[in-house]
Amino acid sequence: MAPLVEAIRATVWYLPDLALVADVPAEPGAPIVGHVMISGTELATEDEQRIPILMLSPLGVLPDHQRRGIGLGLSRAVLALADARPEPLVVVQGHPTYYPRLGFVRGRTIGVLPPEHLGAIDRAWMVRRRRGAPVVRGRVVYPQAFRDLD
Repeated sequence: MAPLVEAIRATVWYLPDLALVADVPAEPGAPIVGHVMISGTELATEDEQRIPILMLSPLGVLPDHQRRGIGLGLSRAVLALADARPEPLVVVQGHPTYYPRLGFVRGRTIGVLPPEHLGAIDRAWMVRRRRGAPVVRGRVVYPQAFRDLD
């Protein structure tokens, strides 16, 4: 396995069941046109607990296939899988008009703050609580591999 992949797997909770692709079976070779992935990270609470949580990133659809519902379908599918897991919430740094349709709200409004290194990204920082999950508050801690990409 490539050294970069090994480094990422060592620092990020790699969850292969939460990595999905979309293809177009009617097209020759069934090309992959979209991808979504949820990884694991932690929420640091005020009383210094570390709670496992999930983060949605990346979500991408090839430009020629956008605006057909592929991204929304991938997102709904991966979030349904995430809802079956024990982590209480999923965070995303994304477009503030896209993700609310999937149940995301601004993180600050429910006490879930972005990692410190991201600064004030208030509108783009969103959280989706799993139905029935305990209420947790704190600051998200990105794995070093993700921080290096920001």
